Amino acid sequence: MRRAIAAILALTVTGCPRSEPRLRPTTVSQHGGVELQLAVPSKRERGAAIVLVDGIPVQSVVFESPGVIRARLPSLPRTGYVDVEVLFADDSTVHLPGALEVVAPKLNVRARD
Repeated sequence: MRRAIAAILALTVTGCPRSEPRLRPTTVSQHGGVELQLAVPSKRERGAAIVLVDGIPVQSVVFESPGVIRARLPSLPRTGYVDVEVLFADDSTVHLPGALEVVAPKLNVRARD
């Protein structure tokens, strides 16, 4: 039993890069406008998709190629690590918990002359 649990944990931690969903970039500014690229490998067609970032639908979801989705982020209400979820037309979902780090935008503040 312990070996089976260790094998499952090792698979979960190391994973298989070709079969696990991937997200780029992994850090974005809170003010949005950034384009995400999600690689969601699948052996079957899943249909249209809705992408949610921290529960908020993203804009302009486009299938770049089979299994690769591009989506433009709206402004996000909070910073920190947030979940990314893809809901497909065939009722399947891909959930990436804490996969995206949202950071506060950098401010350019200058002293008045």
